[in-house]
Amino acid sequence: ATVCHPLDVIRVQMQTEGSTYNGLNDAATGIYKKDGLKDGLYAGVSAAYLRQWLYGSCRIGIYAYLLENAQNENVKAGLEKNAISLSSKMLMGLTSGGIGSFIGTPSELALVRMGNDKKLPAEQRRNYKGV
Repeated sequence: ATVCHPLDVIRVQMQTEGSTYNGLNDAATGIYKKDGLKDGLYAGVSAAYLRQWLYGSCRIGIYAYLLENAQNENVKAGLEKNAISLSSKMLMGLTSGGIGSFIGTPSELALVRMGNDKKLPAEQRRNYKGV
């Protein structure tokens, strides 16, 4: 999140209404000149950390839980513990990733709002301090 976050801010500012940037470099230099590093390119970084924490921990935790259940079922059935098919592992990954994405969505919304706030007219800004 720390390294890629400025690209997220640039992406949000280029994709939202009223963008006047002519490309990646123009957006990056424009945002930096206007708002600096902390309030410009790193606006909303707390939401990015929250998103990574929620999505990553849910995805890994749910997958580990599903994998452990499948291993226990194999042991009960007298099979080798790790004799789990690729399709079953893919379904576990799909399930855990989907749930993680659902849980991480509110932090993604906060990230977009925080990254776009400086682009709004001063009277419409929310001046977010953190998630």
